[in-house]
Amino acid sequence: MTRIDVFGTVRLDRPAKLRAELEAFSEGSDLLLVGAPRDTPTKADRRALLLRHPSVYLAGALFGLVWGLPGLLLTRQFGSVDRVVRERVAAEHGLDVEPVGRSLVGAVGDVSPMETLLSWFQFAVTGLFLLSSVALSAGRLLDVAVLPGVSPLTLGACGFVVGFLPAAFLARDSLSARNEAIAENVERVVSPRDDVDVACLVVGYTHVPGVEQRFQERDVALGRTHSSKFCRRNS
Repeated sequence: MTRIDVFGTVRLDRPAKLRAELEAFSEGSDLLLVGAPRDTPTKADRRALLLRHPSVYLAGALFGLVWGLPGLLLTRQFGSVDRVVRERVAAEHGLDVEPVGRSLVGAVGDVSPMETLLSWFQFAVTGLFLLSSVALSAGRLLDVAVLPGVSPLTLGACGFVVGFLPAAFLARDSLSARNEAIAENVERVVSPRDDVDVACLVVGYTHVPGVEQRFQERDVALGRTHSSKFCRRNS
């Protein structure tokens, strides 16, 4: 039976530190399993998500920027630091890589008409706050009185709270379903392979407890676990 070691990452971390930890942890592994989506949503799937749940679609795009831009500065590649590091480690050590995660489109699943209505309302309110913030900033630059006494920063912050945080909480709520998908895909990938004695699963650290539990329920051979700490080595 293949042993699965689980390595939990922080999306934004020091590349050299994360790389050293992952290289040490994955030494002796025959396969690298990563939390990237195994399913590949089509353009039609993405359009359907935009129509059914625009606030989640927006949150997904924002998450990409939140992790991608700092990653570009730190690694010279657009993407989260942990994704770039694991790709480099796999390439340099000759490890095959298998994605075992689930896309946002697949994780959201079916949405009721009421949820769609609330999502569009949230999306519209967010847009109103952000556009008002832009208009107010432009008015200040042009010395035109627009909403006197109101700060553009305040409006922008309100737009962030109304638009981004609820969708982030929804993504958090889907964690259990994504953990189940990871465990199922890991089992599906390693079961037919006789050439893999040890596989290293690299996922975000928030997935580690849930994935461990799912492995125990499925009688998957769980090996070592490690969760990185933000910008500092584990003691």
